[in-house]
Amino acid sequence: QQHASRHRIGLSEPRGVEMVRFPEAEEGRLVAGETVISLKKRMASCVVDGPGVGEYEGRWRVRWANGRVYHARRRSLQRRYEGVVIITAKTSEYRALCAQVGPSDNVLEIGCSAGEATARLVKRAATVVALDKSEDMLLEARRKVPEATFLNRDVRTADLDDLVADADVVFCDLGGRLAMGHALTVLLNLRTHRHLRLLVFKSLELAAFVASAYDPVFTVSDLDDFSRRARAYFAARCAASPGWTLRRDHAGDPPA
Repeated sequence: QQHASRHRIGLSEPRGVEMVRFPEAEEGRLVAGETVISLKKRMASCVVDGPGVGEYEGRWRVRWANGRVYHARRRSLQRRYEGVVIITAKTSEYRALCAQVGPSDNVLEIGCSAGEATARLVKRAATVVALDKSEDMLLEARRKVPEATFLNRDVRTADLDDLVADADVVFCDLGGRLAMGHALTVLLNLRTHRHLRLLVFKSLELAAFVASAYDPVFTVSDLDDFSRRARAYFAARCAASPGWTLRRDHAGDPPA
């Protein structure tokens, strides 16, 4: 099994944690002319020209909107409706990904705070339902973005299945520093919603795990495997590094 490349943040790989690489042969062939998403370019859209030839055999030739061409591995390309999951640690990147929402998308935003990302989403989406546990934040967000629907919900305790079922895209920002136990619980509660086109989740700890020990091609259907490996990864780091502890504020043990 191939190993994922090391990430520039320099986290060491703990012993006993296997790096993940999904087999390209199981990902399906692309069709010339179809629009796909490049995970290497943080969800930028491109059009498939066809399979690569010569030195690019085994890759796919794709074309950007500006006409530029490059050759990509199949694992870095996702069809629009394959349920892509992106986990980021950066607020700027989280907000930039709002640009991937389209005019036919119904968006659920979990943890809208004062509505900074909400304001970007309403400019692109068909509808936006935004949730936050703080009524003070919701008052400010309603004033800033009157076009969205705002609801007072605590994602850690509320049943969101009905809201998620009506969404095509979910953005989830619970502060970035939410302890891993709750972060994984929230993600696992979304795993049955295979209809989702895009799930963007902000978490410092889970972004570190993805960067160090998980394949960047990640879908909603992989959430069970993702959770299992994330728990093993952090347990190994705790065991291997005296003084390095898993954040547990507001959370108990990560879910099984």
